[in-house]
Amino acid sequence: MGKKNILTELEKVLKKHEVVPQREDDTIITLWTHKEDGRRCIIMFKEMQGRIVVNVITLINEDISDDVSLRAVNFANLHSTDTFFMVTPHQKKRILIGRTLSPPINTPADIENVFYIALTVLVSMHEVLDLMTDMNEVSILVDCLVPEDTFILP
Repeated sequence: MGKKNILTELEKVLKKHEVVPQREDDTIITLWTHKEDGRRCIIMFKEMQGRIVVNVITLINEDISDDVSLRAVNFANLHSTDTFFMVTPHQKKRILIGRTLSPPINTPADIENVFYIALTVLVSMHEVLDLMTDMNEVSILVDCLVPEDTFILP
């Protein structure tokens, strides 16, 4: 399948699943809001050598420290097989990015699978964000319970 054809077919799949795609040159962008917690994500699809790169991007809660967010991302990357997670600053905020690469696109069914791959990354992102929240709460509790000078080594 040609580059333009893959993205055009992916647009059709997204519309079929009631997702509104926006085409920006060789990238498809979709905006998603989680119905239960209101978290918003941007999902970007880009064709690369007969495959689709899926990037899921969302903001990290400002209450979560840099240290906690990096530890959560490291933990997620250790346990992930197909998705790479990263934290990066953007306009005085921090964002979480999940990135994966689809298998080669050879048939219309492969394009349909890209939609489900994006959903999988989206679910994984929510799990990483939940892990950050949990780790942050534990970190705050430990800071309250144990004075910092308790762990001074000779």
